[in-house]
Amino acid sequence: MLFRDGTICAFQTVMTRSEGTSQLRTLTVGLLGAAAIAAGLILVRQPRDPDPDRPTDVPPGETHPSTISLDRIRALGY
Repeated sequence: MLFRDGTICAFQTVMTRSEGTSQLRTLTVGLLGAAAIAAGLILVRQPRDPDPDRPTDVPPGETHPSTISLDRIRALGY
């Protein structure tokens, strides 16, 4: 852009030179934003480990806590 005295506006020159890269910049920022959202969702949806400091109840006659007890396995005939 030229002023009346013949000088060139530096802002207009920068804007005309960067118009081609603004689309690339917009695409890059959009992709980074999408990646950040995806990473956040993955981290939020991960199952959390139970508190390792909390003692777990171990039924009598078993060495590990489980979802099915030894008595229940015996009652089923195994």
